[in-house]
Amino acid sequence: FLEGITKNNILSREVVESAPSMYLYHGTSDVSVNCEQSAAFSKALNKAGFKASCTMFKGKSHTDPILEDPLSGPDQLTSSLISVVQSR
Repeated sequence: FLEGITKNNILSREVVESAPSMYLYHGTSDVSVNCEQSAAFSKALNKAGFKASCTMFKGKSHTDPILEDPLSGPDQLTSSLISVVQSR
């Protein structure tokens, strides 16, 4: 999708270069959305010129960062999210 947009000049270089960095976090135990979709999306974003990274968290599900983890205390995924937010 992104490749078609940039090849057809629908998305200007100025837009791509001024876009903020994108951080994709995905759990390897997510049964709602396959984690490979985030990896592929990150790769497509980078190929189109965007700044994107994808971090996989072993054993995390789709709802861990919003339901289970906040109830059980700090963990690696939550700490990573907070670190990115605080650095901006």
